[in-house]
Amino acid sequence: MPRFLLTALLALLAVPASADWRSVAAESQLEFVPTYDGVELPGRFNDFEVRLRFDPDALENACLEVSVAVDSADMDDSELNEGIAGPQWFHFERFPRALFTSTEIRAGEEGSYFADGNLGLKGLTHAVSVPFHWSRFGERAEMEGSLSLSRSDYSIGTGDWADDDTIGDRVEVRFHVVLHAEP
Repeated sequence: MPRFLLTALLALLAVPASADWRSVAAESQLEFVPTYDGVELPGRFNDFEVRLRFDPDALENACLEVSVAVDSADMDDSELNEGIAGPQWFHFERFPRALFTSTEIRAGEEGSYFADGNLGLKGLTHAVSVPFHWSRFGERAEMEGSLSLSRSDYSIGTGDWADDDTIGDRVEVRFHVVLHAEP
């Protein structure tokens, strides 16, 4: 057997199928993409952590938890960043974290899954289903996907900003997370 195949096989065997995984911050991305007059205006959260207990063959034991420091939101514009910090938007001071916790992870088509659970943001909690694709490479794994959320469900963009004619109600959330197996 060629040496690189043997090395790859040993790496796969080194981590049990059911493992606890933690995100690698420097290699992971979490974006939010609102629209302004129909044009995407992407931003990102720079500080978030993903913890995942996952075995594709034993989904009944799977669990996903995502914790986001909301005040790490960055839209690459100082005026926008100042605006989204306030009470009509994210209200960083009062609601510094968002949390998603799964209640169930179920299989989709090959390599894809849905994490059903609750997203708490700005003091409000709603059930959401997070679709993701899973790939594993020994002690490393990746999950990526996207979902659409209603900003009004979480009172984001209230007052003068509540109308969705200028700023759309739907916000696309996109993620690519690199994970490492925990010992």
